[in-house]
Amino acid sequence: MDTSDPIQTPPSSLDSASTVAGPLFSTGKKIIFLGAFLTWIGFYMPWFSSITATGPLIDPWKLSFQITTFTATQASGAEIPFNYAWLILGMAFLVVILPDSFPEFGLRNLRLISLAALALGALTIIYLYTNSPLRLDDSKWALINLFKIHGGFIFNIAGYVLLFPGVLMDFAAAARRSS
Repeated sequence: MDTSDPIQTPPSSLDSASTVAGPLFSTGKKIIFLGAFLTWIGFYMPWFSSITATGPLIDPWKLSFQITTFTATQASGAEIPFNYAWLILGMAFLVVILPDSFPEFGLRNLRLISLAALALGALTIIYLYTNSPLRLDDSKWALINLFKIHGGFIFNIAGYVLLFPGVLMDFAAAARRSS
């Protein structure tokens, strides 16, 4: 076999950068990178907005209209209280970095840590959806308290929806290679 022809040259061990979790551009890794990228992009986009009206729109006891004041609040990931958004972003990037940084942990432990990190991030997303940190105080005249989700929150949900199967595919491929 002629080794001067690059097409005929067998791949060396340096060309196949394989670790415990597999090659850098396997299908599972591509999905993980895409999910983490969506989470990263979503972090900087607006997540929530809250529109609140103070004062009655129509006072049923009087035959007059009163002035209503509307207040709009919008928050991106860095503005979410208690660093919940940083936790979501950190758990997504932990899944990207962990398998290649610590192969000595073993396949089973890496899979367990990755899935636990994703579960913590997903539970945080669910918590933010059900208990918005932007809910304004409920005064007795607040007639409208709308909670809207924006693109940043949707991007984070999409990122985590991709991260879960990506991790499962990547570790399943690594288990097939190791056996």
